[in-house]
Amino acid sequence: MKLNFRLVIFGIATILGIVLSIPSFFQTDWGKKINLGLDLQGGLYMLLGVDVDKALEGRIRSIATDLNYFSEKMM
Repeated sequence: MKLNFRLVIFGIATILGIVLSIPSFFQTDWGKKINLGLDLQGGLYMLLGVDVDKALEGRIRSIATDLNYFSEKMM
């Protein structure tokens, strides 16, 4: 029976994936577990804020620059 090339590649990739993931399940010297950062442990609280006045001013300047560019380009 002739084996399909894709089936062989799939089998090798599956076996390699399983073998390389085994150390992540056990605490060994060969493959220690990954220490999660504060954001993944749930110990990080971030509050992001936006200065609305500066954001609007920047957007208006951007629109004005675009209008100026296109008006000069048309003339």
